[in-house]
Amino acid sequence: MRLSSPQENRLRELCDRQQNESITSEEDCELKGLMQIYEEKLVQQAQALNEAVKRSLIPPLEA
Repeated sequence: MRLSSPQENRLRELCDRQQNESITSEEDCELKGLMQIYEEKLVQQAQALNEAVKRSLIPPLEA
């Protein structure tokens, strides 16, 4: 559950540009959309890991 390579590359590019220079309002909207997708996928991954631990498919992660 990851971003596609083009999405990941574009997210990285927009984040870098935002930190080093200004981005357009269109790019800002694109960045926010990609961040939302990234966060949703991260939550899905966490939920899947939690379910796998509950079902004893994998051991709990070490803290």
